Amino acid sequence: MKYETWFDTEENRALLAIGARKTIKGIGIGGIIWGMINVGLGISYITDDPINFIVIVLGLLMLTVGIVALVKPARAALLLESISAFLLFAWNVTAFIMNIVTGAEPDARGLVFPLIIAIAFMVQYFRLSHISELIDTIPAESVKQATDVAKAILKAKPAESPNVIVAQMNAARIQLLEDRAFYVQPGLSKAFVMSRDEFRSTFEDLPAKTLKMKLTHPLGKLAVTFKKENADRLRAWLAGDTTSGNVPGESEPLTTL
Repeated sequence: MKYETWFDTEENRALLAIGARKTIKGIGIGGIIWGMINVGLGISYITDDPINFIVIVLGLLMLTVGIVALVKPARAALLLESISAFLLFAWNVTAFIMNIVTGAEPDARGLVFPLIIAIAFMVQYFRLSHISELIDTIPAESVKQATDVAKAILKAKPAESPNVIVAQMNAARIQLLEDRAFYVQPGLSKAFVMSRDEFRSTFEDLPAKTLKMKLTHPLGKLAVTFKKENADRLRAWLAGDTTSGNVPGESEPLTTL
């Protein structure tokens, strides 16, 4: 998938890797919960038919993969999660067909969700191929630094920090620096740095009352809206107004990544 070329800077690649690690950890937690649910379902249904032991095995697989993703968040964990979800989908299809053949009432509810999850994880796996090694090897201090900077921006009070711009529904925040901007979403799911010109290029209609930021992120399309007050501050900065100060205790973010 084609994305903005400035995402290939060393700093943005590092931020993408950090965001990917945090996302993979979140997926790992979901895998653990999903695995426990399937183990429970398998145990409850095994008295009806011993073949439901397969559900227990699949649940244990998901549980194991989830723990691995949580302990060691690597790109390979996305592939394993995708395989686990696809195996569950395959079993649900098999059970659906067997119910039809035996005259039992088929249940299609378990067919769609595992397939969607498997495809979504596989797409993410391939989209992160260009930073696979970086996800595995990025230093812990870099992860901590990025997390601390993001927390400072997300916790800053806009009234006291005029350089912190808040998107509609608090979907993201942007710290305006002297000649560039640092974009961050809660949880660091997406974070990146862009120059003033690069930031300006993400808006189609700068004079509009409400500004809509649109760009192609390596993980997919990104669209964020800024209402009037924040839009006015953005316009002033994009026009060259650099009078705003930084978040207390912070300066140019992530320069050592």
